[in-house]
Amino acid sequence: MWMVEAPYESHEDMVTYLKPLFGESASVTEQTDAWVRFEVEGPLGPLFERLCNIDFERFEPGSATRTVMEHLGVYVIRRAQDRMTVLGARSSASSLHHALAAAARSVF
Repeated sequence: MWMVEAPYESHEDMVTYLKPLFGESASVTEQTDAWVRFEVEGPLGPLFERLCNIDFERFEPGSATRTVMEHLGVYVIRRAQDRMTVLGARSSASSLHHALAAAARSVF
Protein backbone atom coordinates (compact mmCIF):
# COMPACT_ATOMS: atom_id res chain seq x y z
CA MET A 1 0.00 0.00 0.00
CA TRP A 2 1.22 3.48 -0.87
CA MET A 3 -0.09 6.86 0.21
CA VAL A 4 0.65 9.81 -2.06
CA GLU A 5 0.27 13.39 -0.89
CA ALA A 6 0.29 16.59 -2.91
CA PRO A 7 -1.07 20.12 -2.58
CA TYR A 8 -4.81 20.08 -3.19
CA GLU A 9 -4.66 23.32 -5.19
CA SER A 10 -2.43 21.78 -7.85
CA HIS A 11 -3.47 18.10 -7.65
CA GLU A 12 -7.19 18.08 -6.90
CA ASP A 13 -7.71 14.83 -8.83
CA MET A 14 -4.66 12.61 -8.20
CA VAL A 15 -6.30 9.67 -9.95
CA THR A 16 -5.87 11.39 -13.33
CA TYR A 17 -2.12 11.69 -12.63
CA LEU A 18 -1.52 8.25 -11.11
CA LYS A 19 -3.80 5.84 -12.97
CA PRO A 20 -1.97 6.20 -16.32
CA LEU A 21 1.30 5.36 -14.54
CA PHE A 22 0.00 2.13 -12.99
CA GLY A 23 -2.63 1.00 -15.49
CA GLU A 24 -4.35 -2.18 -14.36
CA SER A 25 -1.53 -3.16 -11.97
CA ALA A 26 -2.85 -0.97 -9.14
CA SER A 27 -6.04 0.43 -7.72
CA VAL A 28 -5.98 4.18 -7.08
CA THR A 29 -8.42 5.65 -4.57
CA GLU A 30 -8.79 9.36 -3.82
CA GLN A 31 -8.91 10.02 -0.05
CA THR A 32 -8.97 13.83 0.14
CA ASP A 33 -11.71 14.15 2.74
CA ALA A 34 -10.85 11.09 4.85
CA TRP A 35 -7.86 12.42 6.78
CA VAL A 36 -6.98 15.00 9.41
CA ARG A 37 -3.45 16.37 9.59
CA PHE A 38 -1.62 17.64 12.66
CA GLU A 39 1.73 19.39 12.26
CA VAL A 40 3.83 19.09 15.42
CA GLU A 41 6.97 21.17 15.96
CA GLY A 42 9.51 21.17 18.77
CA PRO A 43 11.42 18.49 20.68
CA LEU A 44 9.73 15.40 19.23
CA GLY A 45 11.38 12.54 21.10
CA PRO A 46 9.83 12.99 24.56
CA LEU A 47 6.37 13.62 23.09
CA PHE A 48 6.19 10.81 20.56
CA GLU A 49 7.87 8.27 22.84
CA ARG A 50 4.79 8.62 25.06
CA LEU A 51 2.38 8.29 22.15
CA CYS A 52 3.71 5.49 19.94
CA ASN A 53 6.40 2.87 19.45
CA ILE A 54 8.62 4.71 16.96
CA ASP A 55 12.38 4.21 17.38
CA PHE A 56 13.59 7.82 17.17
CA GLU A 57 17.22 6.78 16.82
CA ARG A 58 16.34 5.39 13.37
CA PHE A 59 13.37 7.59 12.41
CA GLU A 60 15.25 10.26 10.49
CA PRO A 61 13.76 13.21 8.58
CA GLY A 62 12.12 11.88 5.43
CA SER A 63 10.93 8.71 7.18
CA ALA A 64 7.29 7.67 7.34
CA THR A 65 5.46 4.85 9.08
CA ARG A 66 2.07 3.65 10.17
CA THR A 67 1.59 3.21 13.90
CA VAL A 68 -1.01 3.47 16.66
CA MET A 69 -1.61 6.39 19.06
CA GLU A 70 -4.18 5.93 21.81
CA HIS A 71 -5.75 2.99 19.94
CA LEU A 72 -6.02 5.08 16.74
CA GLY A 73 -4.25 4.06 13.53
CA VAL A 74 -2.14 6.93 12.18
CA TYR A 75 0.56 7.70 9.66
CA VAL A 76 3.57 9.60 10.98
CA ILE A 77 5.96 11.49 8.69
CA ARG A 78 9.13 13.07 10.03
CA ARG A 79 9.50 16.24 7.98
CA ALA A 80 12.56 17.64 9.78
CA GLN A 81 14.53 17.06 12.97
CA ASP A 82 11.96 19.12 14.89
CA ARG A 83 8.81 18.69 12.76
CA MET A 84 6.41 15.78 12.44
CA THR A 85 3.15 15.26 10.54
CA VAL A 86 0.48 13.01 12.02
CA LEU A 87 -2.31 11.84 9.68
CA GLY A 88 -5.35 10.18 11.20
CA ALA A 89 -8.91 9.39 10.31
CA ARG A 90 -11.02 12.54 10.11
CA SER A 91 -13.73 10.81 12.14
CA SER A 92 -11.25 10.49 15.04
CA ALA A 93 -9.84 14.03 14.82
CA SER A 94 -11.04 15.10 18.26
CA SER A 95 -9.65 11.99 19.97
CA LEU A 96 -6.31 12.30 18.20
CA HIS A 97 -6.06 16.00 19.07
CA HIS A 98 -6.83 15.16 22.71
CA ALA A 99 -4.09 12.49 22.76
CA LEU A 100 -1.51 14.88 21.28
CA ALA A 101 -2.46 17.73 23.62
CA ALA A 102 -2.51 15.53 26.76
CA ALA A 103 0.89 14.05 25.93
CA ALA A 104 2.31 17.55 25.27
CA ARG A 105 1.02 18.80 28.62
CA SER A 106 2.60 15.87 30.44
CA VAL A 107 5.97 16.34 28.70
CA PHE A 108 6.23 20.12 28.67
